[in-house]
Amino acid sequence: SNDAEVDASIRSLQSVIDMADDILDSDDTDATFD
Repeated sequence: SNDAEVDASIRSLQSVIDMADDILDSDDTDATFD
């Protein structure tokens, strides 16, 4: 795989992580991860 493919994969993963982070942050009051 070339650098462009790696960069695209990293950006894709980062956006998924950011979305998951936003969801977790907004659901703090309902979190049951204790």
